[in-house]
Parts: sequence; structure tokens; C-alpha cells
Amino acid sequence: MIRKYRMKPLTAEAIKWDGKDETFREVVRLVSKLIVHEGGCLYIPIQKKGQEATMKAEVGDYIVRDEKGKVYPCKADIFKACYEPMNATHYEEELKKSPAVCQVLIEYEKVYGRRKARELFDHLISELVKILEEVRNGRLSEKR
Repeated sequence: MIRKYRMKPLTAEAIKWDGKDETFREVVRLVSKLIVHEGGCLYIPIQKKGQEATMKAEVGDYIVRDEKGKVYPCKADIFKACYEPMNATHYEEELKKSPAVCQVLIEYEKVYGRRKARELFDHLISELVKILEEVRNGRLSEKR
């Protein structure tokens, strides 16, 4: 029987390569490897089947680092079809899977019970999402 499937949501960090020096420095931070910048293109070292290889990124491509730490260039049209910017709901989903947040919940539940732990968890996630949104939008206040 033929069934329909959809890709599971993945989280990745990415930056659009625009050929500028400032962006190059950001790409180097993202990739964490020595990359070559030549003629507007980036040459990114990768491991492919145990061998060193190089992938080329042109101006307009996105440089992506996925959840497993793999780095690769991606054409803009493919990137836009596969990825969307994270919003508060996405941050909340990610935080709920965080081992650190889960450990806090487990410890709190031991002392105060399940209901209180659930209230704390909901409040904690809500506050963390607010902070992440402020950081993302460049509005993190000094009072925090």
C-alpha cells in the first residue's frame, strides 16, 4: 500500500553566504574548520565515506550545520523549501526535549509532587521561550 510521508522536523543552524568578510567570519564560526574563501566562493572541507572532500558554496547558498554536526552548503531554493525560521512554538518543542530541563522536572517532582512539577515545567518553558525570542529579535533587556 502506498502511504504519504512527511519529513520529520529537524533543527539546523544556517547562514546565507553573501560574499562579505563579516559573513565569512560567521561561517568560520559555524563550520569550526579551516575553509577557503576564493573568488566569492567558499570551499568547505567535509568527511565523505571516510575520505576528506571539499564542497563548494557560492554566493546565495546557505551553509548548514545539522543536529549531528554535519556541515554542508545548500542552494537557496532547496533551503527555503526544506527549512523555516524557528518561532516560539519550535523553541518550546526543543526545550521540552532538553535533558537539563527534564532533570530539573524529575528532581522537583520528587520533592513537590507531579502537579507542582508540571506547573513549574510549564512556567519554566514559557520563560525560556520568552528569553529565546528576545535574544533572537535582539531585544534582550539589561534587567535579566
